[in-house]
Amino acid sequence: MAIFRGPGGSGDATTDSTTQALAAVNAANSAAASATLAASFTPSQTGNSGKYLTTNGTSTSWESIASSSGTVTSVGGTGTVNGISLSGTVTSSGNLTLGGTLGSITNSQLSNSSVTFNGQAVALGASGTITANTTNALTIGTGLSGNSFNGSSAVTVAIDSSVATLTGIQNLSNKTILGTKETIFAITDAAAFEINPANGGIQTITLGANRTPKGTNFTAGQSVTLMVTAGANTLTWTDTTFGTSGVKWIGATAPGSAPTLSTTAISIIELWEVGTQVYGAFVGVA
Repeated sequence: MAIFRGPGGSGDATTDSTTQALAAVNAANSAAASATLAASFTPSQTGNSGKYLTTNGTSTSWESIASSSGTVTSVGGTGTVNGISLSGTVTSSGNLTLGGTLGSITNSQLSNSSVTFNGQAVALGASGTITANTTNALTIGTGLSGNSFNGSSAVTVAIDSSVATLTGIQNLSNKTILGTKETIFAITDAAAFEINPANGGIQTITLGANRTPKGTNFTAGQSVTLMVTAGANTLTWTDTTFGTSGVKWIGATAPGSAPTLSTTAISIIELWEVGTQVYGAFVGVA
């Protein structure tokens, strides 16, 4: 049995050891009680790593930390790239504006900076020699003159002299001309009307009075078939544009005279020029 001594008294060593042991037990019991008490107010920690403890005023719980968020109040843009500029500021509303002229783009900025011909690449903006593929040569056909083209050198192709052209004078031999048709031209009646071969190979006129025609535009080798509806009117053929004394008329055995026109039918006259003289022949009436 331990004997305790009062203040200022004395006791043995056993009494001191027991006092220390009791103090240690009390401390341990106090820590365990605190942990138990804390556990009674704290939710389970299982599966709640990274969360924070909160209370609604009645009970506690674990909550996840919310992601950061906010509101953008203004977006502005400025700068220039290859001549294109960006400017403007957007707050609650607005526009960012692109302006300028696109330029100064280098070949390296393009996805395709060259073109290829016959297997040869030529950089944009550069020059090169393109050689024709000689697999299929160009052969000069009938009616053309010149060397056939094989890609090795330039050739000149021309229309052969044996082919009829649209201009110039040519002598045609062994040619058949099909589908020819004379132009029929109605002369406007006048006191001194012109008979112009350029207007057509067959020309017609209805006389309104006695007339003296002219042949100013006749040239050697040209001819006109003239169909005259005269009525009671006559034609005088003495104008010097046909020749010195006017038209020379053809007779059966000697030079003839100007024909008498029919008053009821169409009188048909043939005119043609040789040298500087216009000749005439009365064909008949129709």
